[in-house]
Amino acid sequence: MRQTTITAALLCVAGTIVAQNDADVQRYTTHLPPGTARFGAMGGAFTALGGDMSAMHINPAGVAVFRFNEISLTPLVETRDISTSLAGQASSGNHAGFAIGNAGFVLSNELDDPYWKSVNVGLSINRLNTYNDQITSNAVIPLGSTLMQSFANDAFGTEPADLPFLGSGLAYDGFVIDPVDGTSPQEYEGGVSQGEMLQRHEANTSGRMNEFAITVGGNYDDRLYIGGALGNPRLTKKPHRLVQEI
Repeated sequence: MRQTTITAALLCVAGTIVAQNDADVQRYTTHLPPGTARFGAMGGAFTALGGDMSAMHINPAGVAVFRFNEISLTPLVETRDISTSLAGQASSGNHAGFAIGNAGFVLSNELDDPYWKSVNVGLSINRLNTYNDQITSNAVIPLGSTLMQSFANDAFGTEPADLPFLGSGLAYDGFVIDPVDGTSPQEYEGGVSQGEMLQRHEANTSGRMNEFAITVGGNYDDRLYIGGALGNPRLTKKPHRLVQEI
């Protein structure tokens, strides 16, 4: 009984695992260098420099360079130009919006020590990437290439009561396809039997990747700067896709 219970528990855990595809890996491991204005102007090349809110996320020792307390807020205007092609017909669009590239503060603590000059503490949130996209494609396509015909082909040879809920079954319940009477194996047809259809794709995505960091650093005799940070990346992404055929 104990072995059976453990096996069942492991199966339940395994059932909740969802893998990422190659597109997700590329998307979530690509970090853009918005951050502060200075950080962005240098393309994120701040590993050996300090005294910047965004630099603390790359090299925590950079927080020790600050001489005074500092509060920083960097707003951004993000623009995206997108070009798509559907059935050889090109479409283009653009998207613009406001965002916060970086926000944070540093508390500089001077020490009464001949060698250790200061110990500083910083809190910062840094924008790593943005996933706000609006993509629209339109094309007039032959009937045989439509999504409606694809559902009809998938349903071929299956009785209406046995159609899978997702896919051809959903198309049948939504009156996109209908069974052809008197056919064996069972055939299906769409509401349009000849000509062409206008297909429209809309793919809208909203989301962002931010990193929150708590950084502590010390300045030893203006010669050695050491530091450490605790970072917590947070990612949100909400995709929405709509396909219409008229």
